[in-house]
Amino acid sequence: MKKKLLSITVLLFCYLSMLANNTLSNEKTPQPQKNLIKSVNPPTTSLANITLCEGEELKLTAEDAGTGATYKWTKGASTKSSVKDLIINTVAITDAGIYTLTVTKNGCTNTADIEVKINKKPAVPTLSNTAATCSADGSTKITNYDSSVSYIFTDTATNSIVNTISIKASGEIENMTIGTSYTVKAERNTCISTNSTAFDNKTMLPTPKAIIKLK
Repeated sequence: MKKKLLSITVLLFCYLSMLANNTLSNEKTPQPQKNLIKSVNPPTTSLANITLCEGEELKLTAEDAGTGATYKWTKGASTKSSVKDLIINTVAITDAGIYTLTVTKNGCTNTADIEVKINKKPAVPTLSNTAATCSADGSTKITNYDSSVSYIFTDTATNSIVNTISIKASGEIENMTIGTSYTVKAERNTCISTNSTAFDNKTMLPTPKAIIKLK
């Protein structure tokens, strides 16, 4: 009988000890809180390749990355700009190439590349005028004629484009209206030269009459 009472006493003691230590409680033991680290992506930039004509303006602009952002434009090892905008007022063929934009903010850096292609402008047409004679109207020739370019003729009086004029393989201009003043410019790959000097063809000189008068 004493042995049974001893066992009950031991069990009761263990039960009370477990209650005191909260091991039988329905409450969940709180877990230590984890530190949440939010990943911040670096600022991004997005640019497309562009093609310009020689002599045009190049303007590249970075998207605003917010307060504290810094910008740098480079071409090869050369820094071209340290602000959002890169501007070259009159581009040359040597300005073609890969430009890299570097944006830095909050210690994060991102880059974007853009290829700038520069098409060469065709040469301004140079002209040679043959004066009218007693047997033929005057004529005009493009001395630096290039069959790979298109030529645009403009009537200087009306400032309108004339589509009826053609050019021989020799560069001689055909179908001009005698006495009308024109300019001509060359075009290739959407790049257009400046206008030539104004020119016109003179009408054939009148042949004097040869009349013998008898006295």
